[in-house]
Amino acid sequence: WEAKELMEKYKIERIPVVDNGIVIGILTKSQLIKKIGQLHDPLTGIHNANYIYQVASSILSEGFEISVVLLDINNFGEVNKQWGHVYGDKCLKIIAKILEDNTVRERDYVCRYGGDEFVIVTLNDINNAKQLTLNLIECIATESSKAGIPITVSAGICGGRRRYSRDNGDPYKVVENLINKASLASTKAKKAKMKYAIG
Repeated sequence: WEAKELMEKYKIERIPVVDNGIVIGILTKSQLIKKIGQLHDPLTGIHNANYIYQVASSILSEGFEISVVLLDINNFGEVNKQWGHVYGDKCLKIIAKILEDNTVRERDYVCRYGGDEFVIVTLNDINNAKQLTLNLIECIATESSKAGIPITVSAGICGGRRRYSRDNGDPYKVVENLINKASLASTKAKKAKMKYAIG
């Protein structure tokens, strides 16, 4: 991301890669565009799971705490069976737009995690993450009804102090752990017919 910002700021096509003062390679704009393209979901246009792991790991490495919200569409298989996959895809696009429109870019990082699941990594504490989640759940129910395909989502929220010592100092493993706990919480919420559960 730093390389992208530098290229845009200085309107350049190449950046040298330096290690201990020695040039060890050249990063081109076309290589960068290809790499960034790999971090987007082709259906919805928002970021994918690879992106969210990179961003969340970076945030934790900088010493910040995060909350993770995993949203899972309820009965999505039935949506596809009843209305068809074209409408199912339309639902995924609607949710992606709602998430982008109702989150703050400098604080909230959104992705389509896979299938009918979306993940938000946020700098919000757990209480503010709960409020954000409730707002998104309501928006999804309202906007999908307007589109003629009423859908609901269940959410799992996980956050709070996580220290690297639990995972040998590896922020990537911490992110995996948080997303997994949020996923289990969303399953719990779905089974209990609750809007969200805490992992």
